[in-house]
Amino acid sequence: MFWEFQVKTYPRELKIHSQHQRKDQLNLSEDQLFKINSALKKIRSIGTKHPQLALIIATLPFLILATLWYILSFLLLPALLLNLSLFSALIIYSIIRGILGYSWVIYGLHEGAGHGLLRGTRIEKLAFNSSRLLFADPENYKIVHQAHHQYLGTDKDMAFTNYILNIRILKSLLPGAGILFPNDYKIHQGDKYTRSRLVSDIIGLLFLTLEVTILNLLGVPLVWAVLALAIVAPWIGFTLDRIRESIEHHLLPASRQYGARELGLNLSGLLIGGGPWGQPFHFSHHFAPDLNWLEQILLHFGFKKILSREQKATLGFAKQNWFFYFFKTIKQNHQIERNIYEVYSR
Repeated sequence: MFWEFQVKTYPRELKIHSQHQRKDQLNLSEDQLFKINSALKKIRSIGTKHPQLALIIATLPFLILATLWYILSFLLLPALLLNLSLFSALIIYSIIRGILGYSWVIYGLHEGAGHGLLRGTRIEKLAFNSSRLLFADPENYKIVHQAHHQYLGTDKDMAFTNYILNIRILKSLLPGAGILFPNDYKIHQGDKYTRSRLVSDIIGLLFLTLEVTILNLLGVPLVWAVLALAIVAPWIGFTLDRIRESIEHHLLPASRQYGARELGLNLSGLLIGGGPWGQPFHFSHHFAPDLNWLEQILLHFGFKKILSREQKATLGFAKQNWFFYFFKTIKQNHQIERNIYEVYSR
C-alpha cells in the first residue's frame, strides 16, 4: 500500500497527542457558519466568473519568485561580492536563496501537486513538477497530503504533525539534516526510492549544477559555491519548513476543519509560511481546501471578522511572533516529555 511513503510517526507521539490535545470549543456557531459560508460563496464565484484571472493568480508566484532568483543571482550577488568579503556575501546570498527556494517548493508542492488546484490550466505540468528543481518529490507529496486532509490528527494521517517529539524536531534543525545524516521528520520526499524521486534527483542535480556554475563564473570558488547551494541554502528553507509544521497543528484536535492554526500576514507568519502563496493561512486552507492562495487570504480576513477572541487566540489569528511561539512549543513539549519520563521511571 502507500503507507510506506508517509512521514514517519511514532506511537508515542500519537499517544501524547491524544492525551494533551486542546479541548477548547473551537467549532463555529450557526451564525458564524452562515456568515463564513456566505463569504465563501462570494470568494468561489470570482474564479468561476473569471477563469483567466484565476490563471494569472496561479502563475504570479512562479513569475515573482523566478524574477527574484534572477535579481539575486545576477544583480545582488555580484554587488555583494564587490562590497563585502566572500564569506559575508555568501551568507547573505544563501539566506535569501534559501527563503526563495522554500517559497518556490511549498507553493509548487501544495497547490500544484497536493491539491491539483491548477489542473486543466496551461501551467498544470509546470506547477506539478516545479518543486523537482529543488529535489522535492511531488508524486510522494500528493499521496501524503491527500491522506493528511482526510485523516488530520489521526493514526492514518500520513503527515501527522500534531505532536512531534522534541528530539526529532531538534535533529531536523541541524545543518545538513537529511543530507549529512538521516532525518525522518520531513515531508518533501518519501523514504522509499521511487522512479519519481529519481526524476527529482536528476532535475535537482542539473539545476544545482547550473547555479554552481553561475556562482563560479562570478568568481566564487567551486567548494564555496557547493557549500552555499547544497548545504546552507537548503538548511535555511528546511528549518523554516520544520518550524512551520511543528506549530501549525501542534496539540490541536483531530478535526479536518478545526485542527490547524493560522500564521497570518505578519512578517514571521509570512516567512515561516513560505510567503503569501505558501501556507500562512493554514486554518483557512483546511476549512476550505479548494481555495487558491489568494482566495485563502480573502477567507482569512473573513474569519478575522467573525471569530470570537477566544477562537482567534486558539486558532492563531491573534497577532504574535511565531518564532517565539515555536520556542514556547519546544518548552511545552519538554515539560510534557519530562513528566512522562518521570512517571515511567518511578
